[in-house]
Amino acid sequence: MDVKIISWKSKGLRVPDWEIDIDPENGKKTSVLMMPSGMGKTTTLNLLRFSFCDYSNILEKKNISSFQKSKSKEDKGEFVLNIKVNNEKYRIKTIFDFNKKSLSYETTDPIDGTLPGLNLPEEIKKYLDQEYIEKTFFDLELVDDLFESTAAIDSINKLYKLYYFDQVSNALDSYLVKKQNESETENISRRELEELKNYREKLFKKRDELITENEKNKTEYENLKKEKKKYEKIKDDIESSKKSIKEKFDTAREKISLAKNDLKRAYDDYYLKIRNPMLINKDFKEKLINFEKNLNNLKIPESVGKAFFDDLIKANQCLCGHEMNEEMKKKILESKESILSEDTWLILSVLKHKIRKESDNEIIDLNDAISLIAEKKQILSIEERKENEIVEGIDDKKYDDAKEKLLKINEKIQLLDDFFKKYNEAPSKQDTPDDNSINKINNLLEIVGKKIGEATKTEKISSRIKVIKDVFKKTQQKSLNFLTNDLVEKINKEIPRVMPFEKVFVKDIKDKITLEGKDSGSAGQQARIAYLFLIKLLDRPNFNFPFIVDSPATAMDDVSREEIATTIATHLNNQYIGLILPTEKTDFVDVLEKKTNNKINLIVAFNTIEKETSNLIQLAKKYNISKKNNEEFIVSKNNKEFFWEFKTNIKNNI
Repeated sequence: MDVKIISWKSKGLRVPDWEIDIDPENGKKTSVLMMPSGMGKTTTLNLLRFSFCDYSNILEKKNISSFQKSKSKEDKGEFVLNIKVNNEKYRIKTIFDFNKKSLSYETTDPIDGTLPGLNLPEEIKKYLDQEYIEKTFFDLELVDDLFESTAAIDSINKLYKLYYFDQVSNALDSYLVKKQNESETENISRRELEELKNYREKLFKKRDELITENEKNKTEYENLKKEKKKYEKIKDDIESSKKSIKEKFDTAREKISLAKNDLKRAYDDYYLKIRNPMLINKDFKEKLINFEKNLNNLKIPESVGKAFFDDLIKANQCLCGHEMNEEMKKKILESKESILSEDTWLILSVLKHKIRKESDNEIIDLNDAISLIAEKKQILSIEERKENEIVEGIDDKKYDDAKEKLLKINEKIQLLDDFFKKYNEAPSKQDTPDDNSINKINNLLEIVGKKIGEATKTEKISSRIKVIKDVFKKTQQKSLNFLTNDLVEKINKEIPRVMPFEKVFVKDIKDKITLEGKDSGSAGQQARIAYLFLIKLLDRPNFNFPFIVDSPATAMDDVSREEIATTIATHLNNQYIGLILPTEKTDFVDVLEKKTNNKINLIVAFNTIEKETSNLIQLAKKYNISKKNNEEFIVSKNNKEFFWEFKTNIKNNI
């Protein structure tokens, strides 16, 4: 069975209304679709998932609206996927009704034409459930699940259909019930037999309820663990921040103190300069020098005495150089007694000395001093703002919210732990149909089944069915052990190549993936091991299905990128589609090109309605690529030069 994606087209959804063509008919089974961040990589991955598995009853109504195009008034959107199944063409249309918050399907096939619903060929339906789709359409969120929950072992059970053993066992139980209903009653009355059968029906119902509740609780438990991890990180980050807050605050206060001292020194320097008026104004300096010269000419203050003022009144000019008039003479006569005091002449002596001292100095430019004050003020303002940011960064509300969330999550986890503990309790003589232990209910079923078998003479059939079920159970466990051991061996065989400098080996996959000699690996290590796990898990000769990965080279160094790309190109028989960011090209796409002998589709897609994409539009024009008609996007296929030059930060490259 061979499934290939040919193309897809969207309308009215969160991704642009574009068509992406990756037809592998030309031998290019590897495709790389590059989009800037925020333009729909993860949305595209989910839309592809929805096309292969009926999510109409899986996707919550509240999440339907998240696929609606931003600011759109359209109440419907659609995603059309074209595929080939054994070279027969199929078209799957996923229809979003945003008013009704519903999901529906239309399928066009080569025999029946277009019909409502998701109608894929029967031979592939048996493989395509939610579990399979979410492994083959892979994003990095799955990595944590493989290492922290039962996702790894659940994947093996479901992808290899080991649960068929359980289904056959249940069918054998149904067959036994049918035979017992058809048999004549012996040893006990018909009423007693009916009571036993009703009792058994009650146990069957209880068993089914427990199994359903257990599956639901397992899913909830994993989700709660993720939530707990999220809020623990928030809480730990805030606590870590609080521990260093005093040090940060003290540092900020010290910088503010230094900035204030620097500003004070700048003001002091300015004050010292403006205290000497001779050096800040040229005209004023010249007048003071002239004043001092006239004092010298008249021998002041040496010629202190009444004669000096008498001579001054008779003179044609004053000391300051002005023409002497009658009003000035009158004023001198009135003031000469006070002026003749010794204090006055002492001041004049000091003034003359100061004028002489500063007369040869240059005029000072106060602009430099003013600029220095402004600079120091700005530095102080910056440091005070930083201090405020530190204070505002103490988010007590967020911390309290995280603690409250964790308290509620832990309460729910405790309830689930109690459920799982009871669910796995061993049988005892005091067991009742109201017990919440699957082992106890199964034990009661075995007891009542034996009684009914004796009453209906079906012991031999019951005994044979029990033997067959035991064989199935052992075969199921042996198969699981074989598959996990085989996967571990295949993964570890690739580790030296994929992680040549680290060599982190897988120990086991009993429930989750565990590593040799350590509790967990780094994000990059776990991502690479997850890749190997999925590639080996999906390597099935009887079913060839696309493997699609969102952000395939994230959290990997150059060596890891190269080796994962080599693994994809040389070990993966499936069609491969990588949804990448521009930053993931290097050491990944170039290796894919080389290892596939250039049999690879290189696609660039971005919308053109954002202001930030104007540079991308100009870059596209450089390679004769432009949008058509009124389209709000550009899609380029296999323009290698454009693909390799394309990056979101290109301001200096055009």
